Amino acid sequence: MRVVHAEGEFFVRATRKRFIPRGNNYLRRGRIVLPSGERVGQRSTTFMVGGYDARGAERALREMHRLGYNVVRVWLDELCRSACSGDPVTQGVSRRYVANVADFLRRAKRNHIFVLLVVPSTPAGTTYERTANRSCCVQFGATNAWFLTQGGIEGFAAYWRALLRELIRQRAPTDAIWAYSLENEAHFRGDEPPLSRSAGTVMTANGRSYDLASPLERQQMMDENLVHWVDRLRAAIRSVDPTALVTIGFFWPQGPHATRPGDPRLIRTKPVVDGSSLDFVDLHTYPALELSLPQFVENYELPRITRKPVVLGEFGAFHFAFPTSASAADAMRRWQIESCACGFDGWLLWTGDTKTPGANELNLWTAKDGDAAIGRSLAPAARPDPCA
Repeated sequence: MRVVHAEGEFFVRATRKRFIPRGNNYLRRGRIVLPSGERVGQRSTTFMVGGYDARGAERALREMHRLGYNVVRVWLDELCRSACSGDPVTQGVSRRYVANVADFLRRAKRNHIFVLLVVPSTPAGTTYERTANRSCCVQFGATNAWFLTQGGIEGFAAYWRALLRELIRQRAPTDAIWAYSLENEAHFRGDEPPLSRSAGTVMTANGRSYDLASPLERQQMMDENLVHWVDRLRAAIRSVDPTALVTIGFFWPQGPHATRPGDPRLIRTKPVVDGSSLDFVDLHTYPALELSLPQFVENYELPRITRKPVVLGEFGAFHFAFPTSASAADAMRRWQIESCACGFDGWLLWTGDTKTPGANELNLWTAKDGDAAIGRSLAPAARPDPCA
């Protein structure tokens, strides 16, 4: 990342040319029963041991490259105990699981695709999970403990270091990793302590105490500790991979334009954009979900020019709003073009070809639906200038 005329942008070290990330989210879901008898619900199974589809990944990456895309966004599967990123025996990182991630990285590199690797949580049943949750759940709720306690920092930092060391041990091509994302959509919860309380004081991981009766101090607690958390985790990642780019994902805050009514998840993104050590920020917006694009941008408190690049890491078209793949493709193209004027520097469609919707998720068009209408409409091969 570099700053040109006060504005952050990506570039390729070898050529010094600007890099414009354009790609897709790649996600596999399924309901499966693991050999251990553990049942896995309808969530990410992309790299799951025994479930990773290497040939399917190769086909998807090859097609993305053919259309000119250069980035793919993927998640680690962390919630199951016997086939995900944690090892139930060593209670550390699963070598078999990391082997699947390494295989995907090799295939991505062969197809000239860079990978944005998202880590949504610490793996279930591991020492990292226990460390991250050691202050849960009386004074700090499960989610809030990640960002507000020293255990949250230590648990996530230890996991990141172990994960990267295992990738390096397996000789994964880490130069194919565009960036590491600390969270898919980071947030606090207003229905968990300490935010569920309206009186008293609480000391957090940054060494400060906050008055819970003060709305100003409650917001400061979230703002300052989120920056503290991401700065410490970026330092942990860079201690193992010194040239890594590090980011984090966010959904839209609830004001000033009212949105997500009744949702207890709380987030403000401006402190991370303005004051953290992160290399860039990953924001998510969807047309036909309550707000216009300028309203989304105002809720994110996003200025037109930022010293950090800002990527639209998720945008997609819902079936209920766009009845045909052609209308969805037109909407996605117009949304991308409009976002250029709002300061976005990269685009990742939700999703490339995910066939199974998530729990309580409305159906969205994929890049491949309707003779690949959206995929072709957004493709760099067809539209070299995403803002044209």
